[in-house]
Amino acid sequence: MANPHSKSWTTQQRIKGRKNFRILDTSLGLEEQGFKRGLPCPYEHTIRDVEQGWCYQCLLKIQTSLVGLDINYLHEDFQPYAHRVLEMVDVRGATECWPIKSYDKAGKPKRIVFPDYRQDTKAKAPAKVTIKKVMYTLFWGDVGQEVVTNYPGCTDPNCANPLHLCSIYNRDEHPRKAFNYFDLEPNPEKLNLLLNRKIQGYNIEDLLQKTYRPAIAAI
Repeated sequence: MANPHSKSWTTQQRIKGRKNFRILDTSLGLEEQGFKRGLPCPYEHTIRDVEQGWCYQCLLKIQTSLVGLDINYLHEDFQPYAHRVLEMVDVRGATECWPIKSYDKAGKPKRIVFPDYRQDTKAKAPAKVTIKKVMYTLFWGDVGQEVVTNYPGCTDPNCANPLHLCSIYNRDEHPRKAFNYFDLEPNPEKLNLLLNRKIQGYNIEDLLQKTYRPAIAAI
């Protein structure tokens, strides 16, 4: 029986208490628990919540406060979108605001076409999403229909620094001051590992762990 006074038990209860989040029971079917198999997120997870569309594995990752991006280790379908959104943001130091550089005629930050929970099949065109939502998805994880906002301490309302962004699933945490891993430069060796991962029996998380352990040991 679990110890209700242990740190791990308390953490698990906090995770369960999130908005509609629950731990997947592998002894039961996905549908009877409100999950489904959908198109992959940037990290090729496929289990999603039926109602809100969030990625189950991504939410588990977000609960650990693990945040980072290696542009080389993303699902192939997301690579072009990732490069495009990074060109729309002034990427600076980890503790600085990252101003959005692209605005529409009305002076509002542009939205970017990006595959998300609303796209049930590849035949359906991706919808337009805010730059902040895309940055959060790439660095933190896919939270489906949940809104992404800036932490109260962020001084720029158009800041897209992932360390300054939060959703309901990490809003009560203290903002991180650094990334667990960070590489925005295309690397032929890493890209080759990505393209051949299935032949080698790896998935994207395996590649991240292999490259960045122990910084992401919690993934």
